[in-house]
Amino acid sequence: MNKNPLILGLIDAGVNANIENAERTVRLTKEYPATKLMLIAIVDSLTWTGHALDDISYYYNALQYLENGEKENLTDAAKNAGRNGVESLTGILKGWKLILNSIDVNLITGSASAVDLINFQIELKRLFENLYKTKKISGIGYWILYSPLKIVISYCQELWKSDEINGLIMPGGTTVENGVVKLIKNNSIYTKKYSVDIFKAKNKGIDNAFLIDCIHNISLEICNDYQAKVFHVNSGLYSLGSNNILSK
Repeated sequence: MNKNPLILGLIDAGVNANIENAERTVRLTKEYPATKLMLIAIVDSLTWTGHALDDISYYYNALQYLENGEKENLTDAAKNAGRNGVESLTGILKGWKLILNSIDVNLITGSASAVDLINFQIELKRLFENLYKTKKISGIGYWILYSPLKIVISYCQELWKSDEINGLIMPGGTTVENGVVKLIKNNSIYTKKYSVDIFKAKNKGIDNAFLIDCIHNISLEICNDYQAKVFHVNSGLYSLGSNNILSK
């Protein structure tokens, strides 16, 4: 098949973005060598979702809170809140702490396998949904829930060779959804079964989990034709949605 320049550019942009993500995580693991990788990924992910500022005080206090549960650390971490404010960041960190109380993050290391990460994500999703249904957690959605494992994959570059890693679900979010909308408007063969309205209707009753499944299926189809990885396509969709890749 003829390779589409937009899809090729999307994948290249995704690879470059994930190389940058890996460099950032390597730096943080050196700065916090005794801290578990999953905790670093959680705290770091909230800086690129815009919920927290990229500040040394934030990293230190957020990591301390997730490890020890000290309220003082939570308060100090929230002083570095991003675009959604202190209340939002506080709620997210509290939510993660509740989840972490019931899951073994020791399973997530630099040598974790694709199967390890997929099984961890399944358990993470189960815990989150139980806490959400019982109204014990707020402020966290699937975008925030899935973001840290994307950072873990970027860091564990041996996994870039694994086909099994495509089974891991990637985060969505408005910018990734905008990338999909651009593919629809470019009449991409990978989005023919979807309409723009689906990706613009989150406030009209469309479940965010449904949109993430749609994005995952689109990404898998691209990967099958281009021998790519879902997490690279996901980052590429983000770049496309951020107007960092030219489209029609």
